[in-house]
Amino acid sequence: MAKQGSGGSRGKTIFPPFDAEERLRNAAVAGGGGICYSARMCNRYRTVSAEWRAGQELELEVVGGDFYRPKWAGSATVEKLKRYWLREPGSELAQTREDVTEVSETAEDDGELQWCAAPAGARLLFVIAAPPPGKTYRLAKLITTAATPDQAAYFRRDRFPLLGRLTPSGEIDIIPPLPAPPPKPKPQGELF
Repeated sequence: MAKQGSGGSRGKTIFPPFDAEERLRNAAVAGGGGICYSARMCNRYRTVSAEWRAGQELELEVVGGDFYRPKWAGSATVEKLKRYWLREPGSELAQTREDVTEVSETAEDDGELQWCAAPAGARLLFVIAAPPPGKTYRLAKLITTAATPDQAAYFRRDRFPLLGRLTPSGEIDIIPPLPAPPPKPKPQGELF
């Protein structure tokens, strides 16, 4: 399913049991403003040409070169990718049309938006869900993975977007993220 880096070896992915509460949190997207209040979702990303936010229509590419414009509506954990997110017929993996230059997360403790550079050549990966019966629109779920210790300290979150590229065979070629900047020191409170 996923391989580490460009020359890495394929590894097994273990899928934990499905958690209905997590599914509800992942699907929670605020209307209008495009900010997701889910505890598991990247809030924004930048490419050379634009800044993209949750709730917007995205430009995504699937294996084979076709492009879609689904609405960004939540996230999907890489740990449940095959067992849950891709099990429905018509659901497929996709990647951003352009390379990503930066990603941001909103800190869970104070809501501060934190930006971090993305490695060269990296794209964000999504699951495009099959259209609901009788509907023509499609929703995209950003694929996330567990945050590294330095990402968790900087972004103050436990999940981070999965960076990589889709191969022609539909595999995910994972690109390791750049190290996150050191966490900002908390401002000192008033002493007197």
